[in-house]
Amino acid sequence: MSETSLQHIAIIMDGNRRWAQRENLTPLKGHLQGVEPIKETIRYCVNHNIPYLTLFAFSTENWKRSPDEVKGLAQLLTSSILKYLHFLISNKIRLHIIGDLKPFPAVLNKAFNKACEMTKNNQGLNLILAINYGGKKEILKGIKTLFENYHTSEKKLDQDLFTSHIHNMKETDFEQYLESSAFPPPDLMIRTGGVQRLSNFYLWSSAYSEIYFSNVLWPEFNTEELKKAIAHYSSMKRRFGS
Repeated sequence: MSETSLQHIAIIMDGNRRWAQRENLTPLKGHLQGVEPIKETIRYCVNHNIPYLTLFAFSTENWKRSPDEVKGLAQLLTSSILKYLHFLISNKIRLHIIGDLKPFPAVLNKAFNKACEMTKNNQGLNLILAINYGGKKEILKGIKTLFENYHTSEKKLDQDLFTSHIHNMKETDFEQYLESSAFPPPDLMIRTGGVQRLSNFYLWSSAYSEIYFSNVLWPEFNTEELKKAIAHYSSMKRRFGS
């Protein structure tokens, strides 16, 4: 399998806090150190014409962390997107957000809305940041949207017809209600940090993703580690259950 068939890489960037602990630093220092591998990974995707890259930046479960760490992460996200906005524009990268930004401070919402607006016409890499995102929440939101559309539709179905409609619904019919349906499913999912689980990330769209678990903590992830993951992907024969 050649790299040219690789359309979408999704990464769970795990290990910032463990790296910081190992180096006797604060968790926020670990998150700050994790910015450089993000830039390096983005550059690789741009240079190798990989059209989609998703980075799991903040999960719905991350709110369980200490208020100071959450506040620091929000500030880091805000400052980073403003600092590297020119980088996105100059490299023709289009920014997308999946997840719910509303619980974050207004300054973060303003910064990311600005970045999405200013890059919306870019035709290069689609950079998808999953922020306050959870796979279960995405599916539940899709179900709620489906029912809300039914109740507000001008062509309401009666209960029996609606039940029949749901009964005969295909996977592709439901996918349109998911945020992730705007992008092709990940071909390759990478998780760093030596942990082997998906942690509520892209639960629907990763059904047939190839998964590569790296033992490297995210702040130490680099192009060579990314190449190892891509080599793993290239060695696989994807049959999609056939």
